[in-house]
Amino acid sequence: MASHGPVKDIERVDYSTKCCCRTTDEAYYQAPKQYFVRHPTLSRRKLTLTEPFNVPFDASTFEKVLIELEKASILSAAAAVTVDTEQSGGDNTQKPQWMKDLDKRQQRFLAACLGVTTWDGRDVCFYEEKLPKENDVVWVKVIQVNDTSAVVQLLEYGNHEGIIPYTEITRIRIRAIGKVIKVGRNEAAQVIRIDKEKGI
Repeated sequence: MASHGPVKDIERVDYSTKCCCRTTDEAYYQAPKQYFVRHPTLSRRKLTLTEPFNVPFDASTFEKVLIELEKASILSAAAAVTVDTEQSGGDNTQKPQWMKDLDKRQQRFLAACLGVTTWDGRDVCFYEEKLPKENDVVWVKVIQVNDTSAVVQLLEYGNHEGIIPYTEITRIRIRAIGKVIKVGRNEAAQVIRIDKEKGI
């Protein structure tokens, strides 16, 4: 039996290991949950459900998307992106036509599932909003640590930069902040305040 494919009876989907997706033209597909674990919204909410969730593709396009997600589950997402960049010479000239024709919403969805934050060299936002809301929990990458704060990139919001003050990193008195948070690591963080003028 194929790891993914169309289904007629959504009640027979094994939701313990698979999920059920509904396309824009009302077709249903089952696929392993691991295809979507990199997508922040799906992994937090949809993958725990025992019912179908919507995907922004018609059936024909989604079948091609599933093939790409199957590749990414075998390779790492980073390896898949590296191979694609090498083949395309840094642009999308070697991408299949269906990929070139994806709209922004579809690009965001596929990029999120692949675990990448760029699409053809452009930063990708996984949501319609350019910035998160206060109290949202976001996924960040630490890019700089100094004596008073850490600078991070919001991976789900087009790599917008944010600052985590020393006082918010730990309540324990330590000599070096670098012992608690390290450059290059991905961390979950809660948004305390948004500076809309600066865009962070």
